[in-house]
Amino acid sequence: MDGILDVAIADGKIAAVAADLKGPCYDIIDCTGKLVIPGFVDAHQHCYPATWISLNPDTGGIYNGVPTVVDAGSSGYMTFPDFHDRYITRSVTDVYAMLHLHPIGFAHDPESWDPKEAQKIQTYRVVETVEKYRDRIICLKLRAMEDFIVHKGLQGLDEFLRLCDQCGLPLTLHIGDFFSDRLSDAEVDGFTRGALERLRPGDVIAHAFTGKRGKLFREDGAFDDLIRTAVERGVLLDACVGQTNFSVASLRRAIARGFKPALISSDYGCVSIDGVNNNWGMSLSRFLTVGLSLEDILAMTTINAAKAMRLDDRKGSLRIGREADISVLELHSGQYEFMDRRGGERFSGGELLVPALVVRKGMAYHVIHKGCPPIG
Repeated sequence: MDGILDVAIADGKIAAVAADLKGPCYDIIDCTGKLVIPGFVDAHQHCYPATWISLNPDTGGIYNGVPTVVDAGSSGYMTFPDFHDRYITRSVTDVYAMLHLHPIGFAHDPESWDPKEAQKIQTYRVVETVEKYRDRIICLKLRAMEDFIVHKGLQGLDEFLRLCDQCGLPLTLHIGDFFSDRLSDAEVDGFTRGALERLRPGDVIAHAFTGKRGKLFREDGAFDDLIRTAVERGVLLDACVGQTNFSVASLRRAIARGFKPALISSDYGCVSIDGVNNNWGMSLSRFLTVGLSLEDILAMTTINAAKAMRLDDRKGSLRIGREADISVLELHSGQYEFMDRRGGERFSGGELLVPALVVRKGMAYHVIHKGCPPIG
């Protein structure tokens, strides 16, 4: 998109980016007609396979065309050492993590915040775990689901924001999952309003374009001023796709009012890689149908995602001297069908991004999970 250029790699790092590079080389990969971009950063996956929700890191990562992934809180302080030793250190994909504020993360669903259990949470161990694994833990994670709001609410959010300050890390806040009538709409909306008022620069709202109760982008625009103030303050909106927590109607509504995602992520897990969201190309291509440009989408999944996860000192660009993490894409034309969420809206588009090749630290890998066939 910036031009027809060559990329030279030496010793696993970017050595040069220029037109018509000459000189001896071990191998040449011909990418004529393809998009060669900085390696994707998927800032929200679940890839700790000891939990019910997760894939193997390389399934959603390198073999999906994505050299860098961030696990979105599948583990807490009790389980992160196992995740680190058995998966993070053994994966081809470069894996970073959000540490769940619940001790066992996603060991069961939903997390229990009943006082009898929650009182056992040892916040000092969150700090200890972050300090020990600071090279891999880059964010803290909280799912603001029914049990949390019932038992802890905004006071609990304040408590965990102070803990984030103590750790020197941002918070990713999951919104919009309520499975019963324990909470009224007013209580759910009250938490959303309070969260928008409290979140700090660099904090991320996951599933910012959900269509569920507690959603940000309501039909009546009730939260628009609060959202705008939060975004101006530096709060980041992540358009996680996932299985049930993305609504194309909410995204269209937001864009019509002048909002757009700061970053796009997949929310891959073993329950979300299916017909709704079965590969990275499909995850991204749906955003071409709502008015976001290709340039916007690629920025939201490379440099913007790297900045959001505080990885932009090493990820998100093809700067000389950095690790050679590169994603190669094809842009197909046709008629393609997408679904925003399980049982949700079906919509079509005329373009499909298809990951063709991925490079991690100078090594090239074939992409296994590719795009959907054209309609008809």
